[in-house]
Amino acid sequence: MNGLEKYHNNEYVTQTVNAMTAGRHVGTALVAKINSRNPHLTVTLFDTTTSDDIDLNAAIKQKIEKELTEPKISPVRIYSSSRLRF
Repeated sequence: MNGLEKYHNNEYVTQTVNAMTAGRHVGTALVAKINSRNPHLTVTLFDTTTSDDIDLNAAIKQKIEKELTEPKISPVRIYSSSRLRF
């Protein structure tokens, strides 16, 4: 997909693309615009089910870049010093 080439081997990105295009079919709900054929075929997908066509490439790129760059913070346990024994 055009604009997502650097993520072509990323499993999270593949899952996101699959989730965001599930149930849509090229020609009925999706329209593919060919951006280039060389060295690889790249397309931009548009969701055409609403009155405004949605650029799925841009929506997917925005979602994955947010998810891949946001820090994931694990919960921290705080122990009272009175409970610690050395």
